[in-house]
Amino acid sequence: MSAAVSCSFRHRLPLARHVFALAAVLAASMSAIDPAQAQAWAGRGSWCVDPINAVGFDCSFYSYQQCMATAWGLTNSCSRNPLYVPPRTQVRHKRQRPRR
Repeated sequence: MSAAVSCSFRHRLPLARHVFALAAVLAASMSAIDPAQAQAWAGRGSWCVDPINAVGFDCSFYSYQQCMATAWGLTNSCSRNPLYVPPRTQVRHKRQRPRR
């Protein structure tokens, strides 16, 4: 009976080595990857200034003219804010008068 246990253990040993090696390779590769960083979006306006030398966007402008006045002379560019959600317009329903 001891030979049967010994034989099955020897059969599983190479598999355990491969699993351990795979886990070590995955752990090493995951530690070498830099974590992703989100780009900063400041403001809730419909236009953004994209600064060339800085990180992030300044989205505090509600018109293209406001955006260009800030970006003028700084070699920046203005673009639409992809995260902008326009305010909802409220629909007023007329109340029907009861019939007499």
